[in-house]
Amino acid sequence: MLLSSRLSSVGQFGFNEISEKPALAWTSTDHTNRAFTNKKTPHTQIDHPMTEKSDVERITTLEEKYAHLERIAADLNDVIIDQQKRIIKLETLLHRADEKIDQLHAALDQPRSAVDERPPHY
Repeated sequence: MLLSSRLSSVGQFGFNEISEKPALAWTSTDHTNRAFTNKKTPHTQIDHPMTEKSDVERITTLEEKYAHLERIAADLNDVIIDQQKRIIKLETLLHRADEKIDQLHAALDQPRSAVDERPPHY
């Protein structure tokens, strides 16, 4: 005897005896003590049948949420690209300023002081 058919004959884990697929409702014999009906109905029938309109509404809602999330992802991507451009620009300006300071110290024939040196963790 197969495990799935043995379980469906016991009815403990919510298997539907007709199709050996998980039933849509739990029986009162499961370990969570849920008491639902409709145990032995085919998987096409449930306690609260959804109308075609509710399915369309659910799909429309999901599509709207997905479109909203796509827009948020695109906006965040634009922000990241803008921030990366700013970081590159600031790094370039910092590098130029550091080179300019080195040139000015070289023109004065003075080495950079210890205060101007970068700490070792840089």
